[in-house]
Amino acid sequence: MDITWFLYLCVFLVVGLALLLVQLKPRMPAHGSKELPHLPALPLIGSLLSLLSPHPPHIFFKKLQKKYGPTYSLMMGSHKVIIVNQHTHAREVLLKKGKIFAGRPRTVTTDILTRDGKDIAFADYSATWRYRRKMVHGALHMFGGGCAAIENISKYTPV
Repeated sequence: MDITWFLYLCVFLVVGLALLLVQLKPRMPAHGSKELPHLPALPLIGSLLSLLSPHPPHIFFKKLQKKYGPTYSLMMGSHKVIIVNQHTHAREVLLKKGKIFAGRPRTVTTDILTRDGKDIAFADYSATWRYRRKMVHGALHMFGGGCAAIENISKYTPV
């Protein structure tokens, strides 16, 4: 009876390790495919283990760009994050198609810290968000003496 449980345990471990190795294998999509290349990910923690590096983030992401290309994805827990690592693509995403990419995913952390996503930084793009942004921008403009004054106030000046 003890040997049977041991065999079941061994089979379970082998199958689990095989599935883990398949999941961790970096996948590059076939040429012409619309799927982005992505870092390997585990079910609960996502690509967190792939992001460990002794290098500063800008150097690390430059190395990832060489391996995966200028646009790739990774998993932050259960959320897919798209990394845009080239200025021409970033300009397209942020300026030309900003409304499409303006949404924010709701997570437990942001719900707790931002009263269910009711602040400007973590709220989803909507008419309410645009109204709040307009109010904040108007207040900063009125009380700061214009945009140029706010920029001068917010600049870091070394002592």
